[in-house]
Amino acid sequence: MLIRRVLSAVVGIPLVVAAVVVGGPVLLLLVLILALLAAHEFITKCRAAGINVPGVIVYPVVFVAPTLAFAWTEPPLLPVLQGAITLSGGEMALALLATMLYLGIGSLLFGIVRYHRDQSIQVVRDVGATALGGLYIAIPWSFVVLVRTFPYVGAAAEGALRLETGAKLLLFVFLVTWATDVTAYFVGRSVGKRKLTPVSPNKTFEGAVGGLVGAIAAGMCAGVVLGLPLSFTWAAAPLLGVMGQMGDLAKSILKRDLGTKDFGSLIPGHGGSLDRFDSLMVNAPIAFFCALAVFGG
Repeated sequence: MLIRRVLSAVVGIPLVVAAVVVGGPVLLLLVLILALLAAHEFITKCRAAGINVPGVIVYPVVFVAPTLAFAWTEPPLLPVLQGAITLSGGEMALALLATMLYLGIGSLLFGIVRYHRDQSIQVVRDVGATALGGLYIAIPWSFVVLVRTFPYVGAAAEGALRLETGAKLLLFVFLVTWATDVTAYFVGRSVGKRKLTPVSPNKTFEGAVGGLVGAIAAGMCAGVVLGLPLSFTWAAAPLLGVMGQMGDLAKSILKRDLGTKDFGSLIPGHGGSLDRFDSLMVNAPIAFFCALAVFGG
């Protein structure tokens, strides 16, 4: 298992880093692929547990939300599309509200149709799972796009990597998240004794502390290399270390409730998209708001 995890990381990490550095449509494409895969995994496991989550509701929401974030922050892909792709803040808000309206009302309308055919179905359960799946996947992946397109541009620190601020921020998120996962895993396996929570029986208190220490250490190093302000790194690194692990537990409680070991098998040794990027899905919004507080947007 460990060898498979390492080999997957050796192949996958350079691809992710390259997409983050390039940004633009390349990163958006990666985000959409991973988000739609996550939606597929969630829908499949819900249906296996007897919960009907309609793809016709969830897939469009998961596709549209990150695309809206991209359209709001990025220039148009082609000059002739000016105005057709770019959105103002107000237009973005209305489009996002329309997407959420589709998720909520669409789920209920779908429940009406299903109840008309079968009065034994549990409408609240099915509608709740549909809304949860759409929000849980669409919104966090939209923040991955927003972090990468963060607008602040400042003078790079001496010796720092010369990248766009958004690329630095997203690389920071990935590095701290990965460091948290790795240190929590190895510390937990080597010295972990006290169980952390029944939500995930294999996790230990020692592993969680190790993950937090790893996040802070990686955050300080990454902040220096990337040239990010100390005020950001000192605020973001501990938060990401804690919240990333909470994201892992959030995924674990969903798996436990659905009676499955993994959401998928996309990445050998890691599971599916939801299994691998659960911490990132929580950390991207946290990092965005930390950056907003420090840089002002």
